Amino acid sequence: MKARIVIPLALMGLFSVGSAYAMTNTQAKDLEMAAAKGNTTGLAKLESAAKSGDAAAQLWLGVYWSAKKTT
Repeated sequence: MKARIVIPLALMGLFSVGSAYAMTNTQAKDLEMAAAKGNTTGLAKLESAAKSGDAAAQLWLGVYWSAKKTT
């Protein structure tokens, strides 16, 4: 009986995609502000989170690129 439960749970963990952690809006905004000041690490973190589907990161990455395009 236990094997019927443990195996599917193990497979779910094995094949899960991405991170369950979601960036807060404030964290994403702070990374965007850092990136706008030339912080390449902040930009890389923001891009990575955006690519993995984080909505806040996607929003603030768009703000970053929009500001870059207009300057």
